[in-house]
Amino acid sequence: MVRGKRSKARRGLVVGAGRIPYGYRSDGNGHLVIEEQEAHVVQLVFEWYTGSEEVSIREVAHRLTALPFKTHQGNTGWRTGTVSLILGNETYTGTKHYNRRKRQSPTKTVFRPEEEWIAIPVPSIVDRETFEAAQRKLAHNRKMKRKQPQHKYLLRGMLTCAECGYAYCGESKHKRYRYYRHGRMGKHRAQSLRAGLAEEKVWEAIKEILLNPSALWEGYRAREAEVMKQKTRLIEQLETTLNLKAKAAAKLEALTNAYLDPDIGMPKAEYARRRREIEKEIADWEREAQEIQGRLETEAITQERMQAIEEFAAEVVQGIELVNFEEKRKVLRMLQVSGKVYTDDEEPRIELEGLFPPTQVGLLSTTSQCS
Repeated sequence: MVRGKRSKARRGLVVGAGRIPYGYRSDGNGHLVIEEQEAHVVQLVFEWYTGSEEVSIREVAHRLTALPFKTHQGNTGWRTGTVSLILGNETYTGTKHYNRRKRQSPTKTVFRPEEEWIAIPVPSIVDRETFEAAQRKLAHNRKMKRKQPQHKYLLRGMLTCAECGYAYCGESKHKRYRYYRHGRMGKHRAQSLRAGLAEEKVWEAIKEILLNPSALWEGYRAREAEVMKQKTRLIEQLETTLNLKAKAAAKLEALTNAYLDPDIGMPKAEYARRRREIEKEIADWEREAQEIQGRLETEAITQERMQAIEEFAAEVVQGIELVNFEEKRKVLRMLQVSGKVYTDDEEPRIELEGLFPPTQVGLLSTTSQCS
């Protein structure tokens, strides 16, 4: 039996009695095909989790629960464990693996060497780049202990290691406030950043940008292509949502026709119950469509929005030396500031990106070694 299953797997057929991954169904001939509505849910999960909003797994589950999506068990309430399983399932990239595990004892199963795995091609739902981004974030969150910092860090959530992609997080050790790189991917030794001086250097660079409005427009033009790519993905989501809403409306029309057909004789109570369910589904799809439409308007960096940013920047410049911590954070978020930390060069530095041309900030005097 085992040899037969392996032979089928090598021929590209899905075998085994395991549960079919959410987003697929079996065609009855050993192949997986995409289940449209569930696949849309999978794409939303990855989109939310890897997007710029920094959405947590708990928030993803909360959003799904608020929408008319059901789990494999038919539940409308989504748990964080269910979302985690979706995010960690490589099948969605277009490859399902067979012969990955073996039973070591009656109670213990272990992974086989990777060369023994059998790859079975299936339709992809998520691209490899998005899946890998999700895995990096999952790995980082598993290793990082979530602690509420006692000190306010201006660059919180904005710095990552240029080599391994791990985040720099603010921590205080022995009353020393620094940014430390979390995670150990790669063999390089990352350096910590003295929070006060690093923030001062970055803010000085941001002030120079604010004093030069033409830099904002140069950054805007450089970001247009990226924004258009994000907009295209949102438009695709919107089209899928509107299609699902149209299908629900068609179901409602078919239900009404069935109720009016004397040959069917549908009881009024049954008709009313099913009508309420479909109407709720239509309303939920409409709410999601409005949410996506709102994100489209938010994501789009229009010239009007850039003019508003320029006007706000001009106001900030008037009292640039008096702005407080929260106002500085608002400016950094407005300019969509992010920074890649380079520590393996002769002069450690941060490369700032955002709605402005890439800007280098030297850190030679603001670093010290840490493991």
